[in-house]
Amino acid sequence: MKSISNAVHSLLALTMSLALPPAASAAQNVCLSEDTPAYELAEKSLAAAQLLIASRPGRVVEQNIAAAGDRSNELRDLLRRRDRLRADAGRSEANPLEVDASLANIEESIEQLAPGLLADLVNEPRSARALQAALASDQGLLLYVSAPEHSYAWYLDSDCLAWTKLTDFGSAAATPVIDDLRRAITPSVAIRGERPAPAQDARENAPAYPREIAESLHRKLLGPFAERLADKREIMLHASGEILSIPFSALIDPATGQFEIENRVYALLPSLRALDAGAVRPATGRDFPILAIGAPGDGNSPELEWLGPLDGARAELESLGRRYPSRTIILDGPQATKTALSHNLDHAKGGLLLFATHALSTGLGESAVTGLLLSAEDGGEGNLDGDNAGPQLLTPLDISRLEIASDLVVLSACDTWAGPGHHAGEALTGLALAFFEAGATNMIVTHWPIADQSAAVWSEYLVAQLSKSSLTSTEAIRASQIALLRDPSGRWDHPRHWAPFVPVIGMTTSRTQEVAIR
Repeated sequence: MKSISNAVHSLLALTMSLALPPAASAAQNVCLSEDTPAYELAEKSLAAAQLLIASRPGRVVEQNIAAAGDRSNELRDLLRRRDRLRADAGRSEANPLEVDASLANIEESIEQLAPGLLADLVNEPRSARALQAALASDQGLLLYVSAPEHSYAWYLDSDCLAWTKLTDFGSAAATPVIDDLRRAITPSVAIRGERPAPAQDARENAPAYPREIAESLHRKLLGPFAERLADKREIMLHASGEILSIPFSALIDPATGQFEIENRVYALLPSLRALDAGAVRPATGRDFPILAIGAPGDGNSPELEWLGPLDGARAELESLGRRYPSRTIILDGPQATKTALSHNLDHAKGGLLLFATHALSTGLGESAVTGLLLSAEDGGEGNLDGDNAGPQLLTPLDISRLEIASDLVVLSACDTWAGPGHHAGEALTGLALAFFEAGATNMIVTHWPIADQSAAVWSEYLVAQLSKSSLTSTEAIRASQIALLRDPSGRWDHPRHWAPFVPVIGMTTSRTQEVAIR
């Protein structure tokens, strides 16, 4: 079994290189010339950053966890502990010998539980030149690594490599600022998944958007590369830590006062392997098929009395069926079951698979599992309380066993990006990750709780934009968000209505794909 000592030492080298005196790093922030010491230094730090951000393959991990049976939770815990040690290894206070010893013990235990699994976790960093060659002229790639005191950023486009230290923007300083922004952008009422109090309106008591915070984050994260970003229409993000939870589309350019979504689209790139095939930019097509499922019946379940009735989700599904009757299958109410999903999944091949429902978590802490709420099955198993009746969760394990061939999967439910309370840690929940494990290549996930009514309106805009054959999926996502922002009624102009939806693009489905999970 191969030890990851080399990766640990590479991360330590990253810390040292970024700590060089100003004179040695004066070229940061600008495009570096190839075959120079500054370029070589930037390449080394870029490789180390990829090792820190990258993590584990998708489907193969879940399959090994499932195969571990009664010890599956133990294996999952070992993998998480391994990832944390790798993430912490580059910190100055870390003792490399102790880290290596702890990692060796953990990896030995993993090998005993899942022989051969660690061989699939090897991640080879991409060179700057390889990444640049995969980018179109209007695309850029931003990598961010969050550390306790400072963070670091790398920018690449087809002919530029630049990097910089984000001074005093480590996790300690960034977290409260990001939390303030997220609180202001989270709907105060009418959240999909919560039962609103009587007579509440979606705009009642809504806090004003903190434009000063949105501008300050723009200066810190995007300001160093402003000139290069000016002509880019699609920016892919590959990051770790708190920076993952920032709604980049809702940041405000201090120079123009515009939201970033008005300039370009930001998409999460969990795996740089997506660039192997030249940065896939799929277009769904004018007459793509649609499979939409959600708005399940609660079966009068006492455990779900706290949930809202999902009026918006039901309207979302009904509208799709009404507007596109010849190419749409709707599974709602009692028809929104795991069995019905499985039986109709082929209909979404090459098209759109949309879920409009609650995303719920069962369990506590690291044992919590997030799933999508579906309706009861006759004689079904795996529901919330473990018997054979009542509503059921479509869990990550359920999803990973499906064969998904849709061009785009949309999770129109709350917190499907990182899950409630986890925005500073994971890039994707096991829920979102499971869809990639099942074969999905592009997704739209949600950054935080969504408003039930505006989510339905956004969905209508999205499908209309996707139906324009001239648009790629990311362009259609951006167009639908701008449509909400600029709706003549002004009802949906607050970022809480349009910014939660985040495109995740270009995942591969090979056995060796990796995704960020910290």
